[in-house]
Amino acid sequence: MNSRLRELNILKFIQDQFISLHAGPGLSLFIGYLILAISVVVLCWLAHYIAKRYVANFINLLISKAHSPWSVAITKFNLIRRIAYLAPTLVLYLTAPLFGTTKLAFSLSIVSAVILIANLYLTIVIGLIIDSLLKSFEGIYDTYEYSHKRPIKSYIQVGRMVVFILVSIFFIAILFDKSPWSFLTGLGAATAVLLLVFRDVILGFVASIHLSTYDMIRLGDWIELPSYNADGEVIEISLTTVKVRNWDNTITTIPTYTFISTGVKNWRGMRESGGRRIKRSINVDMKSVKFCSPDLLETLKKIDCLKLYFANKLRELEESNRGVQTTDKDMPLNFRILTNLGTFRAYVSEYLKANRHIHMSSFTFMVRQLQPTESGIPLEIYAFCNETDSVKYEAVQSDIFDHILAAMPTFELHPYQKMSSYSLSSLTEALGKHN
Repeated sequence: MNSRLRELNILKFIQDQFISLHAGPGLSLFIGYLILAISVVVLCWLAHYIAKRYVANFINLLISKAHSPWSVAITKFNLIRRIAYLAPTLVLYLTAPLFGTTKLAFSLSIVSAVILIANLYLTIVIGLIIDSLLKSFEGIYDTYEYSHKRPIKSYIQVGRMVVFILVSIFFIAILFDKSPWSFLTGLGAATAVLLLVFRDVILGFVASIHLSTYDMIRLGDWIELPSYNADGEVIEISLTTVKVRNWDNTITTIPTYTFISTGVKNWRGMRESGGRRIKRSINVDMKSVKFCSPDLLETLKKIDCLKLYFANKLRELEESNRGVQTTDKDMPLNFRILTNLGTFRAYVSEYLKANRHIHMSSFTFMVRQLQPTESGIPLEIYAFCNETDSVKYEAVQSDIFDHILAAMPTFELHPYQKMSSYSLSSLTEALGKHN
């Protein structure tokens, strides 16, 4: 093919035409080179335009009809369009001999320059094609369900970085007409500098392997990292950073290596177990705690969920008090007597057992008193809700404590609440009316 092009001797033909127009040999040769160069540039552009606009679009259209993950990935990351970039390289290789059809040394230099440009362009195009292949592979992998458990974005980024480095080395080697291996051996002397420059990348790569191997975080995990004010869902795991969309829709970017050097709370276990913990208390005013009077007991016995409790508890108290020797039977401290707080705790326990949103099988469940403080006696609920979604979980929790607060007066108990300015004004107004 190259010999046939030389036989055409287009450059000589153009030179002869301008010589016939009484132009000098030097000027005619220069004009010939200029016209030939412009023609090659136009051919390169035309080849690129046809390959990209028609051939690549036609192939993409055929691929898109497959409606498969690989067809979507190939189209999305422009693999075929980047392959079409090879068309101008083919034109350069085919037309390079046309510049060497004269016996001048200058002609050989131009041929070498055209081939050099073609080689440099080819190196860049091959790098772009490999880059598209890597991104297409990632896109195909992300369509599978297990990609959330084992994301490969960081590995793809490492691969793309290696491709970029290799392309850069080959580009410089071709440009200076040196062996690529000489540049690779020279990198050994610059290892310390490279470690400093690529410190975050190296740490991120090691951390990515660690995160993937031990399954520490996945896409979609709810994590908390107070040192970065991160509290939300993981939306991206890359080589150097992890992106978290917080619940206020802000985005927090965290270095990947932070996850193996800092404590991170991951709520995935809660979601997978199907139980989200409720751990909240109500402070009971200690002044309202007392023994149950007969009238209060009669009122509380009407509560259906406490009937079995009263049947068992009263029988237990009767047996316990039967052998008590006392000189004063009117003194309640001489006997075991139900308290309104103890009975209320039993009621809350039975109420939660009947709630369909509370786990009662394999999860810890208790209603307990905590250490009394100056703010009253904390009555804590420690249970697990079967709704892990935040909106539904908060609704269930709120319903429970709404009911508990409303039920307290029936047991003649009062929640502790600090005196507010409104309470003081109400008290002053009541005293004023009384006087």
